[in-house]
Amino acid sequence: MILFWSLLALAAVLLYIGYPLVARARHEGGVEATAEEDAALAGQRERLLAERESVLTALSDLEFDHQMGDIVEEDYEPLRHAQRRKAVAILRELESAGAFEPAEETPPPDQYLEDEIARARRRLRRTDGAAEAGKDGPS
Repeated sequence: MILFWSLLALAAVLLYIGYPLVARARHEGGVEATAEEDAALAGQRERLLAERESVLTALSDLEFDHQMGDIVEEDYEPLRHAQRRKAVAILRELESAGAFEPAEETPPPDQYLEDEIARARRRLRRTDGAAEAGKDGPS
């Protein structure tokens, strides 16, 4: 009977000591999986960015060739359309992969124009005020 209780106590101690070690090993395995996933996402992002550059270069070259007269209009439009579709597909993939940083909030165009008009009016008032002050001063 003493042997049974001794073995039971030993098992309890081993579980008490061993469980954190096993749990840590499982957790580190999860971190490795996450690191592997991050590496895969980074590789996908790099591939998509390279494809984007390739398509944009192709579009630029196509536009240049068209302007130089090397490509006729009938050939240019379908080629341009195909390259633009590729570019849009790649940009959508990049966006869904979270490759883009959120852009800074920009005011709506109307608000931007109103702000610019207000700044121009303030500059004009300062300029007009300075010109009038110069006229009133001693000559």
